[in-house]
This record gives sequence, C-alpha cells and structure tokens, in this order.
Amino acid sequence: MNDRMYPPNNTLPFVCALMRQLEGAGLRTWLFGGWAEEVWQLCAPRAHRDIDLLYVASDFQRLDGWTSQQGEIEPVVGKRFHHKRAFIYQGVLVEVFLLEHSDKCYITKYFGDKYVLTWPKGTLSGGN
Repeated sequence: MNDRMYPPNNTLPFVCALMRQLEGAGLRTWLFGGWAEEVWQLCAPRAHRDIDLLYVASDFQRLDGWTSQQGEIEPVVGKRFHHKRAFIYQGVLVEVFLLEHSDKCYITKYFGDKYVLTWPKGTLSGGN
C-alpha cells in the first residue's frame, strides 16, 4: 500500500478531530463516503485515501473563510466547484460536498444547474 495514496494518519480519531474542529468553527458536517460506510459497518475496516464530508449551507462562503485562515490547510484548486471544496489537511485529502435546502429536501447542484441531485429523505438524520 502506498502511504501517499493511503495517508497513515487518516484514522477514525483523525476524522473525528477534524469534524470537531470544523464544528467548533460553526461548520457542522456529516461523514460521507468510505468512512461513513465503515462507521456504519457497511464494509470491513480498511485504509482510506480521503475524507468525504457533507455540509449543509447555501454556499461555501463560511467554509472558504475558515480554510483561508488556517495555515495548515492547503486548498485543492482543481476541485473547487459550486458543489464541492477540497483541501489537504495534515497530508489527507478532505472533500466537502454542499447540500442546499430545497423545499423539504436537500439538493446538490453539480456544475451549476447542469445536474441536480435530490438527496433521499433521512440522508443526514433519519428524517429531513
């Protein structure tokens, strides 16, 4: 296993510490992707390349402001879109996906309005 592809510090305590740090800055996130599958025991524990988070907001203004003030965070410019932000934190790629409120559900607008994903009811907590 290549350490660069699978950062050794990308552990569950690391993920939890990052999420607590974001929450402390008023940026509540939800675990998504491979780490969420592992936490929910939908797959066996394994090494992870990145951390995927969901973020409910109308835009990334607050997250962008916070990341710009963190000296230890390196933005990934090639992954900066309306629907996603990415940054490197302590050698780990973190991808944050935007969930916007729409009526009684959450949506993610990919590449402007080219593709809109409506998230299933209960995506974040068992009920929207």
